[in-house]
Amino acid sequence: MVSENMDVSFKEKSAAISLVAVLGVYGYYFYFVFLGTGPASPEEMLFSMMALVVVLVIVEVAFHIVVAVLSPREANAAEDERERLIALKAYRVSYLLMSAGALLVLGRILFGSVVELEQVTLRGIANLLLFALVLAEAGRYSAAIYHFRRGV
Repeated sequence: MVSENMDVSFKEKSAAISLVAVLGVYGYYFYFVFLGTGPASPEEMLFSMMALVVVLVIVEVAFHIVVAVLSPREANAAEDERERLIALKAYRVSYLLMSAGALLVLGRILFGSVVELEQVTLRGIANLLLFALVLAEAGRYSAAIYHFRRGV
């Protein structure tokens, strides 16, 4: 078991920064999508996606610079075997979540087309796929943090 006063590694801080950034940036976007006030056209959606990526990159870079400046030796350290194993386990979680999301989107397309309860739009499919991707990324960062805290 990991002790509570153990220092947090740079990789764990990095995963936490990425998790908060992804949830914050895309949470903001999906808040408006689920309210029904999100992008109304493919052009607006493309602009929104590009803006979200830019904001996400700026937020992550800014916070990673702060963390790297506070602990430069740790930031420049080579990845060890434990960190590689944690990354592999986290990617496995991400892959499973993305696969499940893709299957659910496929089911939504087919079910919506067959039953015709509601028209399946390309914008809706794109938002569902993006949501699956965001959940997969959040799952990856969460799994990494879990394994850093728990140990491998």
